[in-house]
Amino acid sequence: MRGPLRGRLGFGPPTREVIALFVRVARFEGAEPSGIVAEIGRTKEGIAAAKRGEWGDMPDGLKRIARHVTLIDAARGTVLDLNFCETDADLRAVDDALNGMSPLADSSGRRMSVETFEVAIDETMR
Repeated sequence: MRGPLRGRLGFGPPTREVIALFVRVARFEGAEPSGIVAEIGRTKEGIAAAKRGEWGDMPDGLKRIARHVTLIDAARGTVLDLNFCETDADLRAVDDALNGMSPLADSSGRRMSVETFEVAIDETMR
């Protein structure tokens, strides 16, 4: 179990409390452009439904995701999915839920790696 670097990182006055944040990074390779588009569409639909409180058959662990980011390189067929959580326990629940899932189609690529991290700096520069 990792401990947050609360209050030791970030910008601003020394009294500003830094919120702990954890991230799961999954790398997918071998995706076709059409598969990337389809998977992004499904992900956006799932996020929109979750924001409305409509979780459907999504695993309970996914309810603990605080923020989601998808990065793509369509030319190389590479996708990175970043799921941010507020606690290490949330991160473990999300990791367990996502490890039980896989892309719905081969065209979406194969999961090549999954790593988890504590976010040390998350600052907007402008």
